[in-house]
Amino acid sequence: MRRGIFLLIFSPTWTWAAFPHVLDGGAARMSSSSLSSWAAIGYLCGASSSSSFQHRAGYLYVLDSSFNYFLSVNAPLAVVPDPPGTASTARISSADRSISLSWSDGSNPLPVQYQVLVGPSQQSLAPVTVTADRSYRWTGLSYLQEYYWQIRSFDAYGRTTASAVFSFSIVPDIPGFYCAPNPFGTSGPTQCVFRMPGGGSARMDVFALPQGSLVRSFHLDDLPDGISTFAFDGNDGRGEPLYCGVYLAVLSMEGSRGSVRQRFKMLVVR
Repeated sequence: MRRGIFLLIFSPTWTWAAFPHVLDGGAARMSSSSLSSWAAIGYLCGASSSSSFQHRAGYLYVLDSSFNYFLSVNAPLAVVPDPPGTASTARISSADRSISLSWSDGSNPLPVQYQVLVGPSQQSLAPVTVTADRSYRWTGLSYLQEYYWQIRSFDAYGRTTASAVFSFSIVPDIPGFYCAPNPFGTSGPTQCVFRMPGGGSARMDVFALPQGSLVRSFHLDDLPDGISTFAFDGNDGRGEPLYCGVYLAVLSMEGSRGSVRQRFKMLVVR
């Protein structure tokens, strides 16, 4: 069975008449001594008229299941990021400076398309594509920079739903502990990147070479499993800038899957 809602205007006397929203036959005719009108049942999607005052309503045939969904849901379903890491500030490994954004939604009997918006900030999101697929490959990204994305789903009836704004950043696909940029100094801090062996804590000690004197220590608690980052500003324990030279950073990690100790040499330039 097909269903629809119509409101028709009869001319030239501008008489209003309404068909009921359910008609058993799928079409109906209403007439009087001077006026006659015929309507098929579907969703009203437009109207037109001519110089002879004939008015016609456009319609779209739909199945009963789609009609019920149309009545019970007033917008497409919101999307869910997949993998979940792309929805937060998590650092995601990428060997080629790209990432596949993907998302899922619930069962939807109506055709739905997705507009993908991306940008370096929440205020600068811009549409890059419209697709019926639930994925988008974002390329040409920079390491250790926050990126933001959003999905707007819409259906054939013009209804739309905007997802939350998600964020993420990428890091080089390197298994060990490293710091970037290196050398560093006047341009700003260096980002120390490491992979925790399960949730836990870490300690980083910075030694001046070649004498091996300890110049700075950090304690990092409540670290999640996987990739974490830490910004080292290049100052000693008193807050004074380190002298130009080579330094050794020693990272000791205590995670739920074990203990790991790694080293990395840094060059400070002023």
